[in-house]
Amino acid sequence: MPVAFIAAALLQGAPSAPSAPSTPSTPSTPSTPSTPSTPSAPPPRLPKTFDIRTHWPTSAHRANIEGRAVVECKVKPDGVAHDCAAVSEAPAGMGFGVAAVRAYEGAKLEPGAPGAAFPPTARLPLNFILTPPAPYIRVVAHDGWAVVQQWERWRDFYPGKARGAGVSGQAEVKCSAREDGKVGCEVVRETPEGHGFGEAALKIQSRLALSPPPGGAKATGRSVRTTVEFHAR
Repeated sequence: MPVAFIAAALLQGAPSAPSAPSTPSTPSTPSTPSTPSTPSAPPPRLPKTFDIRTHWPTSAHRANIEGRAVVECKVKPDGVAHDCAAVSEAPAGMGFGVAAVRAYEGAKLEPGAPGAAFPPTARLPLNFILTPPAPYIRVVAHDGWAVVQQWERWRDFYPGKARGAGVSGQAEVKCSAREDGKVGCEVVRETPEGHGFGEAALKIQSRLALSPPPGGAKATGRSVRTTVEFHAR
């Protein structure tokens, strides 16, 4: 599992100079929009009594590392999942896929919606999320990137004014590799404004250790989006 700080992750393997622009192609004729499909029912889920802590990969739990996985299972008419296999996991190599398979295999699922029938096969997500003592900061990476760090690393970045007032918030940040070989980050969204969440989120970016998506940084255009959550309580 390759892990690197955000600048190194985005610049690894990047060309030293931009290539010459290609000749623009002739725009194609827009296709006729298709008829929107009917939204599918939500997938079945584990019962409310399920305790994620009993299935957390040991090494990840000891290091306070969060993760997520998607498994595909066959489902009996009575809701029992079987023949499960991992489809994806993040961060890779930490055991979250195997743990999710063990959690779902043989489990008696609940319908995704009241009265809904169980599908013969289903793709089922499982999020391994910590709930540390407040106040705390959680960083969530998008588009296949995964944060591989302990939440304690960012506790001191909580804006003092917001912490004292018990205000929670979040900021979305986008970092991209530039043509000059450097990485630039900007706040895309900050809620609520005026409490310093955006500025704090920017400070955190240079200290993030990330696991890239399949295909590396090129797969996301050498950019990464993160949402920094500030939880006061």
